[in-house]
Amino acid sequence: MYPNELISDGAKPQGWHWKAGSPIGLNFLTSDMAIALSLVMRYMQQFLPASTLEALEPLLKKSAQVLDQVNRTWSSKILIKRPGPARNQPSVDMNVQRAVYDALRSGNEVLEISYKSRMDPESERRRIWPQGLMMKNDLLYLVASKIPGNPNESASPRWYAMHRIESAIRVAPNASEICPDLSLADKDAEGWFNNGGTESNAKVIELVLRVDEVAAVNLIESPLRDMVGSSELLGNGWVRIRAKVQKTTDLVTWLRAYGPRAVVEAPQDLREEMRAEAQAILKAYTDSVSR
Repeated sequence: MYPNELISDGAKPQGWHWKAGSPIGLNFLTSDMAIALSLVMRYMQQFLPASTLEALEPLLKKSAQVLDQVNRTWSSKILIKRPGPARNQPSVDMNVQRAVYDALRSGNEVLEISYKSRMDPESERRRIWPQGLMMKNDLLYLVASKIPGNPNESASPRWYAMHRIESAIRVAPNASEICPDLSLADKDAEGWFNNGGTESNAKVIELVLRVDEVAAVNLIESPLRDMVGSSELLGNGWVRIRAKVQKTTDLVTWLRAYGPRAVVEAPQDLREEMRAEAQAILKAYTDSVSR
């Protein structure tokens, strides 16, 4: 019925899809599907391969038409706020994104990348196994294992800021290059993602935290994952919370953000660490005023 609208993928068995931009075949798209698709594209677009985005283009156009026709503006009624002032997010080169995502989907390709780290003004060529994507503090990272120049060494895992990859080329691995097993979930459980991929198997502590009524609202409504018992009301708006957590740099950064609204009561070494930070902050502010 629509010979000019269908394209074959040439495979066996043969697959067919609608030509890019074709309005045919999209009448199945309901207003509920269009709402879901618009939200996915707003908040998950950077996780999608370029080829997927291209394939979705007709759906996106049809989605906009459907939402206009039924006046379903749900996506415009959603806002996600993050702490702190708004920031401009760095852009990822589309050619880099295409190469990285396609290599991740294939699962058996090596990437040769040119990478410019924050500390080194010169770009460095690296040969890596791409193994996953991770978002941290609104920045997108490629999790990969760097292939060593010496065949007797094992590939070392680390993560690369996607916007710092200047170029990426997909190549077939050499016979001696074997992709190591790496689970994002397992690495996260070890605490590996807490500080630039340098912390692993972080010590688990029982955190005893005294928080005021402002911080308590957030921590009671959205409790820490491994809470020990229920929160304890102390009076005057203060609450005591206990939880088993990993002692990592990220934990200290998170505690620091609460300032005087959260006081570490235990363990003692973390309490002393936070006390030293508070004294250093006081000194910094005192010094700046005296100048």
